[in-house]
Formats: sequence, C-alpha cells, structure tokens
Amino acid sequence: TTEKTNYGAIFYTFYGSEFNLYGGNLKATGLLTHAGVGAVSHEKRKEEDYKDIPAGIMNMYGGTISGGNVTDKGGLIWVLHGATFNMYGGELSDGVAGSGGALYVNNDGSSANLLGGKISNCTDSSGYALSLSNGPVTFSGDVQVDSIFLPYNKTLNTQGLTKGAKLNITSDVHGY
Repeated sequence: TTEKTNYGAIFYTFYGSEFNLYGGNLKATGLLTHAGVGAVSHEKRKEEDYKDIPAGIMNMYGGTISGGNVTDKGGLIWVLHGATFNMYGGELSDGVAGSGGALYVNNDGSSANLLGGKISNCTDSSGYALSLSNGPVTFSGDVQVDSIFLPYNKTLNTQGLTKGAKLNITSDVHGY
C-alpha cells in the first residue's frame, strides 16, 4: 500500500536511465498525489553537469501496470520533462486520475509511442483513459485503447495501425 507519494509509487525512471518491463504485475493501492504507479522523467536541473544526460525512457514489452488512484495527472504513468514511454505489449489497467486515467504525457518534449498492448478500464475526471490534448502520442501496430479523447483541431494518425488495433475515440468536433 502506498499513500501520498510524488512521482511514482513503484518506479521513477530519470536521468538517462532506462526501465524495461517484460512481465509481472506492478500494482499500487491507496491514494497517490502524482503519477500513480510510475513516472518517466528527465528532471530539469540548473546545474551544468546535467545538461548532456539523456531523458529517461521506459519500454513496456509485457506485464501489467494497474491500480493507480491519483489526484493529479497520470493514473498509471506520467511522462514528463522530455522523457519517452514506449509500449510494445502488456496492459495498463484500472487507473484513475484527475487527468490521464492511464497515461499523461506532458507537452514539454515528452512523448509516448503506443505500438502494441492494451489500455483498459482507466478513467480521468472527463471519463477517458487517454486525452490527446497535451504531449504527442503515436499509435501504431495492434495497440488497443478503450477510451481516447481527441480535442478540437488535433489530429490522430492511424497509418501505422495493423488489423488487430482497436481505438475507441471521442472527438470534440465543435471546439467546446
């Protein structure tokens, strides 16, 4: 049980580190402040010594990340400070957050590439597992996401999706 934890109750990948998840179950319980189960980051530092260190990267090939209940952003994973989250397989499930039930990507050079796997049973205060209103998210392969919000004037490129892909998208076509 984890309570009132900042930036990842189970993992926090940053400062040029890389975290590869191949299997297992990472599950958080209790109320968290930020970034439910994990955070992928490259914390901004003023010291010159940190300027050439690459951002954190998380690669998810399998396993399950679940159970985040967050008052702020990223029910399961928050990608921030120029970091990258790559999902090739596995599942993100049962995440709850103020914004980004499963995944929240900052608009600060951070990115997410959803190339496979499944995102299900996650919700934020607007009812979505993933909102495309912030940082860039790329969809490709056979990824499955059960609730995506596409804001007005945003585009979603589906060119790289394969036959097994499933995206449930709600679009704000009017801008309000």
